[in-house]
Amino acid sequence: MLKPMIAVTLCAFAGATAAVAIEPGRWESISKVVDFEMALPPGMPEGMMDMMKSQMVGKPQRDTQCITRADLDEAPERMFAETDGQCRYDRFDMSGGRMTGVATCQMQGATMRMTTTGTHDANSYKGVGVMEGDGEMGAMTIRTEFTGTRLGDC
Repeated sequence: MLKPMIAVTLCAFAGATAAVAIEPGRWESISKVVDFEMALPPGMPEGMMDMMKSQMVGKPQRDTQCITRADLDEAPERMFAETDGQCRYDRFDMSGGRMTGVATCQMQGATMRMTTTGTHDANSYKGVGVMEGDGEMGAMTIRTEFTGTRLGDC
């Protein structure tokens, strides 16, 4: 569940950034979970949280993609449409080189609220995200950091 949520958030912000100021081209996005907390159900083995954190926290995920002018013209709505209606923006603003957004996703039995803040220009963006929600396993909070850099033409 975590990787799709991060991907949706990053793609949406990359696309949304694009709709405002981003240049089309080949882009690299890097995201990293910096903290993960979850209320484990009773009876879970001792050390389970440490094991989960060791698998998720601090491991950068890289994605490179070609973003076309058509992609930019349809962003960010198209990015969320690709989640089969599981995600929507509650609020989104990009002005003065800053971006803020709140999105809600219904994924695999969990409702996640994603709050993202960051900065951008035509060739880069960076920010932080906090995902909070309740699911089958219980309450969880995931904190991420992300960057995006335009590498050149596609």
